[in-house]
Amino acid sequence: MNKKDYTKLVNNWKKFNQINEAFSSYNIKDYEERDDFGFEDETQSNYDIVFNKNKNFMDDFNKEKDYDKIEKFNMKDQTFGVNSKIFSIIKKLEDYVDKERELKQDNSIKGKIVLYEDEYDGFIKFDFSGFESRWNEVDDLVKSTMEFEGTDPDWGQGYGKGAYRIMLTHKSTLGVSALLFEILLEFVSGIRGKGICSDRSSITIEAQKKWHIYANRSDIELEQLDINKDDSENFGLEQLTPDDVSDDTAQAISIRHKGDEWYDSIFSKVFKKKGIQTIKYIANNSDQLELSIAIINPGELTSKIWFLIFKD
Repeated sequence: MNKKDYTKLVNNWKKFNQINEAFSSYNIKDYEERDDFGFEDETQSNYDIVFNKNKNFMDDFNKEKDYDKIEKFNMKDQTFGVNSKIFSIIKKLEDYVDKERELKQDNSIKGKIVLYEDEYDGFIKFDFSGFESRWNEVDDLVKSTMEFEGTDPDWGQGYGKGAYRIMLTHKSTLGVSALLFEILLEFVSGIRGKGICSDRSSITIEAQKKWHIYANRSDIELEQLDINKDDSENFGLEQLTPDDVSDDTAQAISIRHKGDEWYDSIFSKVFKKKGIQTIKYIANNSDQLELSIAIINPGELTSKIWFLIFKD
């Protein structure tokens, strides 16, 4: 990644009582590389392991046969409107922070979630550094980092409709990475006005399950992407909208999934989420968790969050 002139991070969250101290500020002038912001990279061998695992595809959920499962995917907390599965992860994390507070007799301790976005890429991660409490008998700390990538307008092989691509979820504590994805999806949908798509060439069975669940959630909108010109020619498949390049993207994974009917694959879609209930809960109601956001154009973030906080 090329070095860029970073803007100041969001520095005026606290002037809004409705957003309060859950959002913290950093001065990006102090950081020369994303590594300085707490990003922990992994080796190419880890990527190779992930890539080589996606040889098969799980069956799609059947809305009649799997009705009970789909209904469970759509359950929400009655008070805050957060998806029930996501809310259960949040409550476990809050309990974990409380355990650390009790251990150290310090009620100011918080578990941090950091979202960092450069011009075209970034990451979202947990930062529970310094915790001494164990998450469970297997894991020492809460940890997970999810990389994402946006689209350069001049990149012909980019992601249709300006979608963000999930690149890789690094080795994580069991069960917690879903919260990172939910927050990222709310950020991309609500703040950026865009959506998220899967990797365009590789996807594990574990990741497939996540995409299938989200495809069956009532608060998720799916938008169709087209096959780009190169893939259209290479695979001998017609484009859906040949006169519109704005929705073009690589569709190799969708073709492997559904063949000539690649457009029926959920991996040919952009995923968008209605509302930012998870972000709002952490910002306004969680004393144990802190969300720190470092992005380009912080003024846009502030104004949009302000609007969305009161939209509901």
